[in-house]
Amino acid sequence: MMRHDAHPKRTVHLAAWLMLAATIGLQTGCVPSEPMAPGAMDALWNPDASLWSQAQVDPISLGEGKSLHRVEVAYEPSVVWSIIGLNHVVRDGPDADGILHLPVSEPHARATARLLEDLADKVQAVTAAAETADRNPDRWAGSVAELLGFVHGMTASLDPDIEARRRVRVDDTAAWVVLPLLEMLAGQDDAAETSLGEPAAGPGEDLRRVESKISRVALTIALRLAGRPMTVDLLDRILTIQRSRPAAEADEDTQSALQGYLARTPRRYPSLAATAKRASHAAGRMARGMKYLAALSAQWPKVNLLAIEMRRRQDSRIVSLEFDVRDGQTVELSDLHFAAPKVTFTGHGRVVVQSDSQDEAATTVVFESDDREGIGLHFDGIIYGFVRLLAFPLTDAHLRQVRYRPLRDPQTGASTRVVEVFMETVRAQGDRRRLIRVSTTSTPQFEPRAQLPPRLTGRTRRIELDFYNGQRRWFYTRKSFKRPELYR
Repeated sequence: MMRHDAHPKRTVHLAAWLMLAATIGLQTGCVPSEPMAPGAMDALWNPDASLWSQAQVDPISLGEGKSLHRVEVAYEPSVVWSIIGLNHVVRDGPDADGILHLPVSEPHARATARLLEDLADKVQAVTAAAETADRNPDRWAGSVAELLGFVHGMTASLDPDIEARRRVRVDDTAAWVVLPLLEMLAGQDDAAETSLGEPAAGPGEDLRRVESKISRVALTIALRLAGRPMTVDLLDRILTIQRSRPAAEADEDTQSALQGYLARTPRRYPSLAATAKRASHAAGRMARGMKYLAALSAQWPKVNLLAIEMRRRQDSRIVSLEFDVRDGQTVELSDLHFAAPKVTFTGHGRVVVQSDSQDEAATTVVFESDDREGIGLHFDGIIYGFVRLLAFPLTDAHLRQVRYRPLRDPQTGASTRVVEVFMETVRAQGDRRRLIRVSTTSTPQFEPRAQLPPRLTGRTRRIELDFYNGQRRWFYTRKSFKRPELYR
């Protein structure tokens, strides 16, 4: 009897599955196939029902009687009205129904994407360098200096002092995005003083106070990952450098200051190398996600609305991304990875991510649109040419569902990850249903020992790939064995 595994890897990539198919085809010359029995596709075609309409609103409490459960990002053609609207959002927050309305112009969308992509890359660099801060202090200090320089650049974009803006060569459009963000971060509790103990004296000092707050958080985390304490004099010195020197010189001097501090300051805490590694992986995923945002921002005038909403059904969390594309327009996400299929959005629909009520690790992504053709997959390029030629007849399709199920056999210790992709092809007549199923099973191998626990000698890995088009089944199985580190 098999049960769900509580701790599987949840992220799956369609491009990886199809690259596997192409690799298999290149290695074997072709993938074997067999005819399907009548009605076999009916038994296989069992996508989960969307739970969206059955779920209840799951609001996030914001205090002061306010809550948030839906964020709506609407296209606003006017930059001026976008700025006014965003500042109203900062002041008023969500409406009485818990909905946050964000009017975003095309320049705002582009600037936001650039800022977030740059921030994600710098955070990843800092967390990755923290793993080896003692062995490679140059790398750690350089990455932290770049992150702190980025923080200074954000605040400098709003500085009333023209020289301050010119010194860091800021992008003026960044100010449109940064202003509402910094106003929210500034708050009112400590408006009377800066982190350096100076009284606030107008907009310039308010910006410096916010910069101090953000820089303190970033520097504290970077130092803690390296096992060092945070000191006020270090923060004061770095802020002075950032505010008084040109960008390139400030980065170099900040790096030197951080390097010297790391060398002369003994560890107070154990270095968090494992935490830094996990944070680096998370930041890497965030950085890749920002590329999707950047690709979307260039097409923002094609969009009427994007909305994210949170709901809950019993013990299942449900998140929806609703999209509304302008009539006659198509939003394309492509060139995000050399082997990734192009995804297109038309009309109105939503992407629903829902977990299994019995096991949150089991996840289903349901793709819904008003005309059932609003979300498409397009398999262009040489990779998919090999898939069609050597593996199976993959064609453009409308995406219906991606389902992920982790399983574990308690008797053998084998863990299995099953991914299923349900599609409906665009061109074919007759049965349009298509199904890709990838099952990966890892089984530990043990060596019995007298009066001792069994010794792990390795793991077998079995990958089963199946593609169904209603008439035929293409299939391939690959096995491998890997010894643990102690045997190498």
